[in-house]
Parts: sequence; structure tokens; C-alpha cells
Amino acid sequence: MNIQIKPELEEIIQAQIATGRYANAEDVISKALKLLLEWEKGYQNWVEETREKVDVAIEQLDRG
Repeated sequence: MNIQIKPELEEIIQAQIATGRYANAEDVISKALKLLLEWEKGYQNWVEETREKVDVAIEQLDRG
């Protein structure tokens, strides 16, 4: 797969490689995508928990 990356993102990738934590751009992008998936999972959990809390609050309001 070939993709076009904006110059500012290329700078971020190169900066991460320069730290020595990553060997190449593929490693940086792979880590970024893994973190994105973790964040999305956490966000979905937060949404579900918030909905449950709202439901409880509505029930409490209905009871007075």
C-alpha cells in the first residue's frame, strides 16, 4: 500500500525515528494505529458508562 503523507506528519514520523524508539516509518505508523484502536475502545467504554449513568439519573429524577 502506498499512501501520501502531509509534510507535517512526515516531520512527526521522522522526529519519532530520530528518538531511537522506532526503526522506521512503518513502526511509527503501526504504533499510532494501535494507540488509535485502544483510544477508540476506551472511548466506546466511556460512552456506554455515561449512558448507563444518565439512565440511572433519569430514573432517579422520575422517582423524585
